[in-house]
Parts: sequence; structure tokens; C-alpha cells
Amino acid sequence: MMGELWWLYPDAVKKIIVGTLTNLVTLPIRGDCDKQQPKPEERKTMERTAATTIAIAAPEDSGQRVGTGTRPRGQAKIQLILRAANAHIMECGASQFSMNAIASRADLRISAIQYYFPTRADLLGAVFADTSRRYSEEFQKLRDRWPDEPTERFTAMVDFLFDDAVDPQRRAFFVHLWSIAASEGLESALSDIYAYYRKQVATLIEEVNPTLRSREAEQRAQLVNAAIEGALVVVFPGQHSRKYLAEFKRLLLANALAIVNAPS
Repeated sequence: MMGELWWLYPDAVKKIIVGTLTNLVTLPIRGDCDKQQPKPEERKTMERTAATTIAIAAPEDSGQRVGTGTRPRGQAKIQLILRAANAHIMECGASQFSMNAIASRADLRISAIQYYFPTRADLLGAVFADTSRRYSEEFQKLRDRWPDEPTERFTAMVDFLFDDAVDPQRRAFFVHLWSIAASEGLESALSDIYAYYRKQVATLIEEVNPTLRSREAEQRAQLVNAAIEGALVVVFPGQHSRKYLAEFKRLLLANALAIVNAPS
């Protein structure tokens, strides 16, 4: 993706990217689930189910059967089902992701799962929608506690996103989520999750550097997000010391700010 957009960035930003890569490579380093392929009709159902807004406003947008889960008991059962589905994904991805497997993990009858999510496709789509909702709610709560000064707010955001990217459980979940998106036809649902964060980052970038046009802020947000998400596949908390992680985060933040403040 960066290669496709490289020509769009000003020379000052290109120099920062090259410098970032040069600095990063000098950091010291210490250091049976059967696949179930979805049917074509399942792919369409999952796309429709997962194509939700970030804040789920109605049951029909969340992948569950319309008219269900309106009472506290039903809402609690839905959350139990989604937690079981998330746990399964974290361990096995989409492999053996069946209504039976989730029912067993949640200690519910399969009919109870199907009452809220009639099909496997509905349940997988609901997982993506629920992930969007949970992350947006968490992000908004954190934003409300961040400092008012723009650079400090941007720093707090990078700190949060980096820690989230290298958290062992969350990284495992999202690695499997990437796999599911590719194999189950849910690429657009995953893209929607990341689009939300790009928008939030772009908004903060415009606060830090008001001279940027909206398109420039969005391009730089894409670069910052790419750097942070890249940490998910190159930084391993169990293999790196705390000192290494702290230095990696410091360098990441310094270069993110340089990208934000680079002239157009």
C-alpha cells in the first residue's frame, strides 16, 4: 500500500520514512483446527452483516436476528456468545468455526445460538461489527481523558495504539481476524475498522498541524497507522526487553511527529 502511494508524499515526508526505516533496523533485538470454507451465499451474508456503522444503532445492524436481544437477559446471552466466538477465533481463527463449536464453548444449546444468529455467516459478521463497536467505545473513552494540547493528545493516541498492537492477546485476535477477512470474504468489514482509526488519527494530525489540507492529513494518518500496525508483526513482547519496547515506541513517536509536522 505504501508503494502505491509513495509518489503522493512530499519529499520531506519521504526523507522521514527512509530515516525511520534506517533507524529501526539498528535497534538491538533480544531475544488442529480443520478449515471450513464458506459457501458463496455465506460470503454475501457475512458482508451484509458486517457492513455496519462503528456504533451499532439497531439489532439488525449487529448480525443478530431482528427483534431479539432487546431485554437484559437476551443482551447478556448475546455477549456470552460473542465472547465465546472471540475466544475461538483467538485460538483457531475461522477453522472449525461452527455453531456447534461456539455453542459448546459458551455452554449453550445450538438452538440458543441460532435464535440470535441464525447462521454461521451471521455470527462471523457480528464478530466484526462487535469488534468495531468495542474498539470505538474504548477509543472514545480514552480520548475524553487525553490532554487538551494537540501534540500531547497525539502522543497519547500513539502510545495507546502501540500498546494495543503489541498486546499478546489482541495481536493474536487481529492476526486471525486478518486471516478470516481474507478467507471468508470480509475484507471490507476489516477495512471499515481501520478506516475509523485513520479518521481519528487524521483529525488529531490536523489539530497538531493546522496548515495541512484534509487530504494531506489523511495521507499522513495512513503512514502513521501503517507504522503502528507494522509493530504487530515485527515487535514481540515475549522476545524483546522492556527497554527495547520503550525505545521502539519513543522512536516511533518521534518519527510520527516528524511526519505530521513535515512541510507540504
